[in-house]
Amino acid sequence: MAMPATGPVLSSCIAAGIPPVLHGGSRPWHGRFSKQSSNPRRNWRYLVIEGSLDFSLVGVLASISGALARQGISIFVISTYDTDYLLVKEQVLDQAVDTLIREGHRVITD
Repeated sequence: MAMPATGPVLSSCIAAGIPPVLHGGSRPWHGRFSKQSSNPRRNWRYLVIEGSLDFSLVGVLASISGALARQGISIFVISTYDTDYLLVKEQVLDQAVDTLIREGHRVITD
């Protein structure tokens, strides 16, 4: 059961390429992702949902996270006004990308 927060909540993300934290419904949405890298010392890599998502869209992250969860891939999500970042552990990045492609998402590897 979710409980309302009683303390302060702080979130900070400057989306000028890489979020600073990386440094220190019935039909699934099929979007495009950019395969990016983050701080290798932390062993995380991230996928960026390209483009802004309309706030009326429902189930976008559920479609993506559900596909990854079915494969046992855990994620950490950072949502900003402009886009969303899905962080996965480096050792499962290729598996995550393959999973999203199989589910119909387009993944761009730069």
